[in-house]
Amino acid sequence: MVRLLCLAVLLVAAVAAVAAPAPLKLYVSPAGNDRWSGTLARPNAAHTDGPLATVPAARDAVRRVRAAGGAGPAIVELATGTYRLTEPLTLQPQDSDLTFTATPGSHAVISGGRAIAGWKQQAPGLWAAPAGGLKDLRLLFVNGRRATLARSPNEGYFRIVGKALPFVEDGKERDSSKQAFRFKPGDLANWPDVAGGNVIVFYHWETGMLRLKSVDEAGATAVLTGEMKWPFWGNQRYYVENVRAALDAPGEWYLDAARDMVYYMPRPGEDMKKAQVVAPVVTQLVVLQGDAAAGLLVERIRFQNLRLQHTNYVLEPEGHADWQAAVTVRAAFQANGARNCVIDNCEIAGLGNYAVWFENACRNNAVTHSYIHDCSAGGVRLGTGGLPNETNETGFNTVSDNLIRDLGRDFYGAVGVWVGHASDNIVAHNEICDLNYTGISCGWSWGFGPTKHHRNRIEYNYIHHAGRGRLCDMAAIYTLGISPGTVVRNNLIHDIWDWEEGYGAGGIYPD
Repeated sequence: MVRLLCLAVLLVAAVAAVAAPAPLKLYVSPAGNDRWSGTLARPNAAHTDGPLATVPAARDAVRRVRAAGGAGPAIVELATGTYRLTEPLTLQPQDSDLTFTATPGSHAVISGGRAIAGWKQQAPGLWAAPAGGLKDLRLLFVNGRRATLARSPNEGYFRIVGKALPFVEDGKERDSSKQAFRFKPGDLANWPDVAGGNVIVFYHWETGMLRLKSVDEAGATAVLTGEMKWPFWGNQRYYVENVRAALDAPGEWYLDAARDMVYYMPRPGEDMKKAQVVAPVVTQLVVLQGDAAAGLLVERIRFQNLRLQHTNYVLEPEGHADWQAAVTVRAAFQANGARNCVIDNCEIAGLGNYAVWFENACRNNAVTHSYIHDCSAGGVRLGTGGLPNETNETGFNTVSDNLIRDLGRDFYGAVGVWVGHASDNIVAHNEICDLNYTGISCGWSWGFGPTKHHRNRIEYNYIHHAGRGRLCDMAAIYTLGISPGTVVRNNLIHDIWDWEEGYGAGGIYPD
């Protein structure tokens, strides 16, 4: 009887294996053509068929096969090359069961950047190239290295002298304490392009990236287009960016949008006739777009063995300021309504925002064995800042075995791994280092009210060189709010230090 039962089980398994359709496999290559089928790894002899040329074309080809009655999983394999996006790669419920991977041994890059070419020397140490109509550009990469948006001072900070006088609008005084400040004469000027400039202002545990509206040199007062979250005070740190007068050091660049030109001062050893210069043109690379309320989920999407690079950040007209953790900055890889999706063995770098965010209604997803670095904001985020309803709860996700470093390049308060209102997640075996604020933040509520961040596990992480003397009131591991069942254990922590005038920094900080 037992033997018969075993034979029956084996027979059912064999029938299932035969019945399961083979995965659809498509190829993408720099030698490809989006009018071809994509079913061949290389062009045929007649050059009438072969691989596709772009990643969105591969997604669309899978959609056409499925619309025609094809079913089952699909694999898109990318050959060595750089595949440039002009808009985010959006994946919806019909795109479920889809893997994007590199051909074994290949070096495949999905980039949101555009090459900037045609560099000509304008003066000793200064080169320029046509911008090609780019606007609101905040990032530039030269030979794979982030250039510095023209800033002053080049090192360190200016110091705010104190609050400005109240505004007078429509005959009434208006509080200016969050939108204007007095500066030391000579630090700022009424530059011709002052309206395109911005200041990075440091608070204790955050920074604001605020646009300049005007500079009154006689009154030594700067007015901003929007508000900081807190009032300015004397001796507060700041620096100015994105004005032509600040372009004065090797490695700095400036976009003159009116003249449609990019200017750059090369670093020692850089040959601008041979340099590879990339300007990001998209703000996100991949968007998983499910709708949990409608029961439409994006499932079993996988990105493996790929490099995801280059996103821009478009500064809002009023500038940008957050209460904590750069919490409203979006991510290059953004997911909502995602289930069982994986980022594995990928490099994610050169970003103007966060790297990965599984936001609303995301469960059983994973970010593993990946290298996340060189981000204007932070690394990986799970959940939401606001209390979600039951449908939109995020949980049971894993962030493990990653190297996450070199963060907060523009948004200094960004976090290595941020867990908001999200439960039953595992953050383990990661190395997180070289950032200006907290390594891992878990929980997102103040006081003793209800939360949706329960039973998270933070264990066996290696966290070091955080804070770096720039921000404070932070820690290697920071917990916020009521988190029943959450466990923090077996983490190795060292070299966490705060701003010298700050509130301190710690290893583990239960706030």
